[in-house]
Amino acid sequence: MMSQRLLAKWSTSLKIVGAIEAITIAFLSLSKDSPQTLLYTPLTFLTLLSLGSVLKHSLKTYGLIVSVSTVFLFSETMGDLSMNVNQLNVKALASILASVLLIIISFLLYFHKGTWKTFVVSSLLYLLLVFPLIWIAFFGFENYVHPILNLWASIENSPSFPTYASISLLGLIAFLMLSYSPGVKPFQSFRSVGLTYPSIILIYSASALLNQELSLNLTTMFPSNVTITFPPLLWLAVISLISIPLSLSSLKDRPLVLGLSLASASFAASALIFILSKLVFTSGYDYVIPLLLTSSGGSVIPRGITDPDKVKSRLISVLKQGNYGSARRYVNFLNSIGVTPTELVCQLSREGNCEASLWLASSYKVEYDSCGDLKALVNCILATGKFPRDVSQLLVALERRDRLTAEKLAGLVLAKTNDERTREMARRLISTRKVEERVDLPSLSNWDPSLWINRELYGYQVRSFVGKGGTAYVFLTERGGAKYAMKIPLLTASSNAERTRLSKSTFTDLAGESSKLQEISAKTDDMVTLYGIFVDRTTIKEILSGNLELYLKSPPAMVMEYMEGGDAESILSNQNVFHSAQWERIVAFILLKVANALSVVHSEGYVHLDVKTKNVFFTSNPGSTGGEVLQSLLTGRVKVKLGDLGASRRVGGTIDQYTPEYCPVDQVEAMLNRGGASPKMDVFSLGATGYKLLTGRALNPVNVINLMDKAVEDYVEKRDYKQTLAQASLNYQRFYMTLSLKDVNQDLAKLIKEMVNPDPTRRPSAHQVVSALSSTLR
Repeated sequence: MMSQRLLAKWSTSLKIVGAIEAITIAFLSLSKDSPQTLLYTPLTFLTLLSLGSVLKHSLKTYGLIVSVSTVFLFSETMGDLSMNVNQLNVKALASILASVLLIIISFLLYFHKGTWKTFVVSSLLYLLLVFPLIWIAFFGFENYVHPILNLWASIENSPSFPTYASISLLGLIAFLMLSYSPGVKPFQSFRSVGLTYPSIILIYSASALLNQELSLNLTTMFPSNVTITFPPLLWLAVISLISIPLSLSSLKDRPLVLGLSLASASFAASALIFILSKLVFTSGYDYVIPLLLTSSGGSVIPRGITDPDKVKSRLISVLKQGNYGSARRYVNFLNSIGVTPTELVCQLSREGNCEASLWLASSYKVEYDSCGDLKALVNCILATGKFPRDVSQLLVALERRDRLTAEKLAGLVLAKTNDERTREMARRLISTRKVEERVDLPSLSNWDPSLWINRELYGYQVRSFVGKGGTAYVFLTERGGAKYAMKIPLLTASSNAERTRLSKSTFTDLAGESSKLQEISAKTDDMVTLYGIFVDRTTIKEILSGNLELYLKSPPAMVMEYMEGGDAESILSNQNVFHSAQWERIVAFILLKVANALSVVHSEGYVHLDVKTKNVFFTSNPGSTGGEVLQSLLTGRVKVKLGDLGASRRVGGTIDQYTPEYCPVDQVEAMLNRGGASPKMDVFSLGATGYKLLTGRALNPVNVINLMDKAVEDYVEKRDYKQTLAQASLNYQRFYMTLSLKDVNQDLAKLIKEMVNPDPTRRPSAHQVVSALSSTLR
């Protein structure tokens, strides 16, 4: 394949040769007429057409040439018109103004990058300014204001009307051409060569025919004896169409070579025909065919081939816009000059353009063994959670070259993909370890979370163990210098008592919801951002069956924003803050932010299902006194965020988890009766959270908590649980009747009591809670 440097030199050489050829033909074809007369000859028009085509092939360039030629034609025509002495000044002034406006507006449009609005504006400018002036220049001011019926009769009988109509139409066409600003497109055989090459010749030939048949007298563009019936022009028009089958031939995959070859042949034919015509013909129009050949040849010289990096930039740009059709054209163009999709994938992943590299890896066949740095591509996959279409081939290549990176990718494959063949390969990669790397792993019931420290999971480096919650281990991890929290669920062969607090499907059911939950978490600043969910049902089953190596290397996990300020539960232990005069406003502010987060979750069709003080976080330490905390929150130095979307379910979806200190009895009832999740459950939990913050005590009485736990245990042991639930509901209703928050702002106390109403239908919505708290804080 021809090198990029050689193609670039060929292209530059052709531009120089084409420009010199056009100027030489024009110079040798000059008549002895005055310079002013030369402006109005077809030679000038065709020379401008050739130079424009060779140096700057674009619709705007041709529009400018047509506009300038229209001015020349207009000036020549007005110079030939016999004018009435009384109309001379008006017509001459209109002629000058029309010409000046045509030139000024044309150049403004040429340098303006237009949109569809530009078409409208340019058309209006022409019709309201230029068109009336041309009319007056031809027919006089009196005819312009004449009643329309008499005016038409006078025009119909005017011998100048065809010329006037032609000039008016050419000016409008020029404006429309100048208004068009197409986006940059890659060079292609059919569009850029096959269709482009004959366009100039065919349009010129058809226009010459119209000029003759309609007696338009467009002398600045067409010699008087050159029409479509002129044999050389007819033959040239027919022969030019051969570029279409050429573009569909074996050269279709090499558009640059095709364009450069056709341009070279056209320039050579132009020079040869001009030399022969000088020796044979004496018509005075021996420049027409050569200059048309130069114009068509110049139109197919590829533009921009000297800088493929610009094409790559355009590729990245259109991919960001989601314009995949244009992206494929850019890829095909780059492939035609020797830049393969494999090279693009490797380069773009090294540069950190993950979306572009993964789109390419998903759309084209990639030879992974030819890629020097597969680790960069794997990092892109780990960062986005998106896979190339042939991820199994990538695993094979990694297994041979980088076992550690292969195992990282295998872990993500097990968490994210459903293709059994690929999953089997990933399992094999993870399970087949060297003997010296093996460690004695504890059982799940005695698992040591410190085993994960200093390991890399899904591209995140585990730095330290933060703590153990009721359902998961929490770790501080790092990636790219930034800190993240990673949550890994406790997987044990649970006893019945443990199963009352956590169902095994809690993490498992997240597999199909990960993308949506990540999207929701990013929609508000009042929620801890969820960066990734790595969960697979089969993996969890294998771990529970005894595959501890899998738990160590590819555990189910959630990665989220790291909140350095701790949670709302920890702030309760600070007596200076809890007993401060600002505490009620602090609680109201915290509840407002959480309610706003819940409003977003509910609007997206989900229920959080685990609102509690331990899931309300601060971005940094809010302070050690009530005044400091309130100031930090109100100024935004510290943000309050609702975390742990892991328990979330779609509205109406199955519930498999509860926290008895914060949840309503109707949530446990729905869980056991396979009822649906409801946003009103979150509102209750938010109210319970507010109660805990204000009083330091759990809302639900101990006997209600115990009854809810017993009902779940009865359900697991297949005993009658409904009576236990009914008793829990009755006990809570009795408690609610006497519920009061003494020494608390009346509006805040009333709102919290409404939120924890035993009747879900009487609880406010999250949006209503936001409005009420906003009023309280004013």
